[in-house]
Amino acid sequence: MSESSLSVECPCGSVMTHEELAPLVEVVQSHAKLNHNMDLTEEDVHNMASKR
Repeated sequence: MSESSLSVECPCGSVMTHEELAPLVEVVQSHAKLNHNMDLTEEDVHNMASKR
């Protein structure tokens, strides 16, 4: 991973990381739906993402 990866840490403890926002959104949305029955928008994920 590059020095500027984006990541989202779920309250359940899962950490999802990617170098680009679009693939990170897909992973986070999938995790939220499958594990927590939640539907997140791209904006939701963008607001949760932090740079590493």
